[in-house]
Amino acid sequence: MYREEYFGEIPTRDTLTAGVCPVKWALGVATAAREASDGKNVMGRDGMTQLQQILSDLTTGNAEDDDLELVREICNVIITTPGCEHSSAAAADILWSLENNTMDWNNHRRKKCANGICWENAAAAPGAGEGRQRRRRRGGGGSSEE
Repeated sequence: MYREEYFGEIPTRDTLTAGVCPVKWALGVATAAREASDGKNVMGRDGMTQLQQILSDLTTGNAEDDDLELVREICNVIITTPGCEHSSAAAADILWSLENNTMDWNNHRRKKCANGICWENAAAAPGAGEGRQRRRRRGGGGSSEE
């Protein structure tokens, strides 16, 4: 799952150009940072995994109302926690995108992508009772089932 040496590149802010969906871009950043992690740092490993899941939900139409705040909180924790440089840089870039493309990010909670690239290949979202679970920080108990 995690590699000792990462030979790929983590997308940077300059790769977020016109016509690129900022949420889909952030998913690519989180995925690349997770791959670059050595797995020894909790936030590099688990924080990026959690971000990857939330960002995936935002790009496939499975977003929840508090997802943007959760992304913001996780990014801030990753940035302030000593450890993986890749994860800290990636979290800072994701947070930058969230703050500078607020309308695009908010629209993804409503299944609207200004660039029209999200949801085109998304599979049907699992409904209640189909076992879809995601860890949550809020609410009663740390995990919720939809």
